[in-house]
Amino acid sequence: MSYKKIENLIKNFCDAQRSEVKTTPQMDERVLTGALSAHKESKQTQPADIQQNIWRTIMKTKITKLAAAAVIIIAVFVGINSFFGTGASVAWGGILECIQAANTVSYKVTSQVENEPERVSHVMFISPNLLRKQVLPDGNINIHNYRERKRLTIRPENKTASVLEYINVTQNADDLPIDIKRYFERHLWEYFRPDYEESSEFIGNEKIDGHLADIFTAKHKRGQIKVWADRITGLPIRAEISSRGLGGDDMGNFHNGIPLTYVLSDFVWDGYIDESLFSIEVPVGYKTKQHKIDVSEPTEKAMIDSLTVCAQLSDGIFPTRFKEKTLTKIWKDSMKREAGGKPLTQDKQAALYQNILKMKAGFDFVSKLKDHNDWQYFGDGIKLGDSEVVICWWRPDDSEFYRVIYGDLSVEDVAPEDLPK
Repeated sequence: MSYKKIENLIKNFCDAQRSEVKTTPQMDERVLTGALSAHKESKQTQPADIQQNIWRTIMKTKITKLAAAAVIIIAVFVGINSFFGTGASVAWGGILECIQAANTVSYKVTSQVENEPERVSHVMFISPNLLRKQVLPDGNINIHNYRERKRLTIRPENKTASVLEYINVTQNADDLPIDIKRYFERHLWEYFRPDYEESSEFIGNEKIDGHLADIFTAKHKRGQIKVWADRITGLPIRAEISSRGLGGDDMGNFHNGIPLTYVLSDFVWDGYIDESLFSIEVPVGYKTKQHKIDVSEPTEKAMIDSLTVCAQLSDGIFPTRFKEKTLTKIWKDSMKREAGGKPLTQDKQAALYQNILKMKAGFDFVSKLKDHNDWQYFGDGIKLGDSEVVICWWRPDDSEFYRVIYGDLSVEDVAPEDLPK
C-alpha cells in the first residue's frame, strides 16, 4: 500500500470522527504511542501469545510506521471501541450463552435477610453436575451430585450429616446434564429466563475489580437484579439481587416473604477446582441421617395425596382450581403461617418440602392428561370428607369408564352416561 493511500485512509477516518490530522513521521510516533496506550487495558485481558502474534503481524508486514499506526487506530476506534465504548458488548440474554461455555466457576454470595446477620457463602461448580456450597461462619456444606441424584449436607459444628437421595427417577432428555448455564437458570438467576429479557435494561459501563463491565438491570415480580458483565468475555463479574417474596439462603432455608438481598462477587471462571471437594461420602465420625425421596412417574395415588395435602393446608377445603399457580399459593400461605415471619427450622423445612413434592406430583399427573382424557375439576369450596360430592374426574386411556374422586377421596369407575350432571 502506498504512503499516499495510507495517508488518505487516516485522513478519511479522522474526518469521520470530525477531526483533522496531518501525517508526518512525528505524528506517526504520537499516534502509535497513543493508540497503544488506549489499547493497554484490553491487552491485559488477552492471552500473551495472541498479543505477541498481533504485534509481530503488524511490525513484520512491509509497511511504514504510518501504516502500522493506521492499523492500530482503526483497531482501537472501530474494533476495540466495542469493548470500551458506551454501548453494550453483549446482549442481556447473551450473558447465559457466555456462561454456558465455562467449565468451572467459583464465587462468593453475601446474603442479607431483613433483621438477621449477614451470611457469606462460597460456591463452586464443576460442569457438569457437581455443586458445592459452604456457608460461613458455621461452615455448613452442601454438596450436590446431580448425576447420582444425591445431596450431602455436612454440619461440622455438631458433626452431623444428612444424605438425600432421589429414587425411581424417570430419565428425561432435558434433565441432565446440569451445566453451569442450567444451574444459573434453574436455581439462581430466574431473571435470565426469556420472558424477563423484555424488562432488562443496559444502563452503562463501569470499571470493577480491574475489568471494564457492561451494567444491566432486570425486573421480576418479586424483585430485581443488577449485573456487571465483563466487556471482553461477557461473563458476570458481580451481581446484586433484591427480592421480596418466597426466598431462601444458600443452604435452602426459606424466608417467607421477608426482604432478601444477595451480592455475588469474586467470580473465577474456568479456574482449577479440586474434584475431591465434591465427594458425597460422609466424613468419618459424623452421625448420619439418610433420606430417600421417591420421584416415580405420578399415578392416581399421587393425585389423591396431592388433593389431601391441599385440603389439609387450607382448613379442610379443597382448592378453588387445581392449577400450578393455585397450589403454589396454598403452600406459600401455609409456610408463612407456620413460620410467623421467622426462618423455618430444619424439621419444618423438611415437612414443607415433602408437602411440596406431594402437591407437585398430583399436578404432574394432571398435566400429563390430554384432551381426550376429559379432565374436569369441581372442588372449589368443597369440604374434605363429603362423600356425596364429586371433586374431579377423568377418563384413562383405553377405558370405557371415568375415574371419579369424591370429597372423602374415595374413587370409583363411572360410565359416561352416569356422570353427575
